[in-house]
Amino acid sequence: MRIHRARRCAALAGACLLIAAAYLLIGLNHRNMGYHLPRRLHIVAAMAVISLALGWSAAVFQTITENHILTPSISGLDSLYLLIQTAVVYFFGARRLAAMNNARDFLITVAVMVVAASALCALMFRGKRGNIHFLVLTGLVLGRLFKALSSFMQLRIDPNEFAVVQGKMFASFNNLNLSLTGVTFICAGTAFAASFSDFRRLDALSLGREQAVSLGIAYPGLVRRQLFMVAVMIAAATALGGPVTFLSVLAVNAARRYFHSFRHAWLAAGSTLASLACLLAGQLAVERALNFNVPANVVINLVGGAYLLFLLLREGRNE
Repeated sequence: MRIHRARRCAALAGACLLIAAAYLLIGLNHRNMGYHLPRRLHIVAAMAVISLALGWSAAVFQTITENHILTPSISGLDSLYLLIQTAVVYFFGARRLAAMNNARDFLITVAVMVVAASALCALMFRGKRGNIHFLVLTGLVLGRLFKALSSFMQLRIDPNEFAVVQGKMFASFNNLNLSLTGVTFICAGTAFAASFSDFRRLDALSLGREQAVSLGIAYPGLVRRQLFMVAVMIAAATALGGPVTFLSVLAVNAARRYFHSFRHAWLAAGSTLASLACLLAGQLAVERALNFNVPANVVINLVGGAYLLFLLLREGRNE
């Protein structure tokens, strides 16, 4: 069975390489290769970071919440990121936001999001038993609050500055913040490496909280660590490409169905590769078939939203 899954993983990686090769090479010639090829390589590298961050964070979050149709966005972390960007423009102007494309300001944003995740964990484990449903509900309410505050600020700023904020509100792979690729790779890679030692614990947690605790899993500590990692990865992915609502749930559920496994080693590889394939295929379709008339996130969210609706209908039939 392991050899079978390894072959499937190799096939998925091969598909990603073929799509990446098509994205890199189509339209190149000896006159424009010097300009386009390095930029496309940089974009593929940034998409790989986004894929790792979104795919793995969604896999962990779904394991923690014991729900396969939730995404980390329901915790309000991506709404908090957009609130920070809006607040910078509201209080300091768009020039300050444009100057924030550096590692220091990105790390400050990550620190704020980790503090928010810590506060959620403190609320969750305030009593004798942590209630994951309370965590999800609190995150959902806070996410709506952050969006309302962002909307209030956006209505009061200059229209020209609102255009800058609007660029942060929607995912755009034509205008990736490539200057942050290195630091986001370090952050996402470090978070993933820190999660690596918890793979087997997460495998046990996928059986359910009670079963995991009976197997000796320290549930509060595991949830706290992984929520910190989720916060870091969401910050990295959103800083690079903007929010992509349905990509993570599409990738993780596709990985589960493709590998037929609950083990997080396979989920990590499958969700990352599936995310990368979706990003590359979406961007290739936008550039070559749609002539940049439709953003890539619209195509990805259309497919991901349809798949989420399919999952909801299937869950409804199973009840």
